[in-house]
Amino acid sequence: MPPELPETIDPMRLAKTGKELSGSYDLRQFDRVNVSLEDGSDAQVLFKLEFSRDNQNQLYSIIGDLETALPLVCQRCMQPMQHQLSAMIKMAIVSNEAEAENLPAEFEPYIDTGVPVKLQDFIEDELLLAMPLVSLHKEQECPATDKFKHVETAKENPFAELKNLKLSN
Repeated sequence: MPPELPETIDPMRLAKTGKELSGSYDLRQFDRVNVSLEDGSDAQVLFKLEFSRDNQNQLYSIIGDLETALPLVCQRCMQPMQHQLSAMIKMAIVSNEAEAENLPAEFEPYIDTGVPVKLQDFIEDELLLAMPLVSLHKEQECPATDKFKHVETAKENPFAELKNLKLSN
């Protein structure tokens, strides 16, 4: 972890004081993310988080973004690939679910429990939410696409043989 970044954060306190955090982590530092990655990656996750409050002190927010190049395996051709990931974070800090239901539609709720949060875990959670469910090359870039285009399958009607059968009483 870079020395200038705090290990834990209190999002509500940071929003009340209008702080900004930016930095990077090695992808290897995220155990839950690494399960889905190609081995041997030295990629970085760049992030910027702005903690703020509106003029009426009614809405405390976390707004920011994440950027990285994820080393994944294409599930179509099983070859390594790079997936450029850029994710926006737009959260409102709330104290309970009732407040979360009354948020403007553009905000995701972040329920503040009053317990400090590990910054690295916060970034990893957002990264997991932004990752693709299935990693695939773009169709025109995938080596397996050509293989599937040339394979011609005869589409036979599975019930074609039934017309040859005669019912006997």
